[in-house]
Amino acid sequence: MPIRHCIVHLIDKKPDGTPAVLHARDTELAASQAIENMLADLNESYNAKQGKAWGFFHEESGAYPFSGWLKAYLDESQDFAAFSRQAVEQLQKLMEESNLSTGGHVLFAHYQQGMTDYLAIALL
Repeated sequence: MPIRHCIVHLIDKKPDGTPAVLHARDTELAASQAIENMLADLNESYNAKQGKAWGFFHEESGAYPFSGWLKAYLDESQDFAAFSRQAVEQLQKLMEESNLSTGGHVLFAHYQQGMTDYLAIALL
């Protein structure tokens, strides 16, 4: 499973309602066996779950900007670190609006399995 790009950011959010604090990483993680193992374990754990949900992208708009950011990254007009930074900043805003959300490390991984490219985003 070749990993094309991988980065982890940290959103520090407590359940007491204080604002979320983003600790964004500026550079991607270097490829390693440890990252491949973690991603393989994450996929295995996800695929073993019952009752998985699915979703879809809304057309790009001010309320739904993610599909536009992903397109810019895939068209190579934006690098992976900048793409992940935009996405994690949006996630931070959404978490601040939700009293149920707590923070954690946010993994962004662009990898290939077989002939298909995947983008994994996981709150660890």
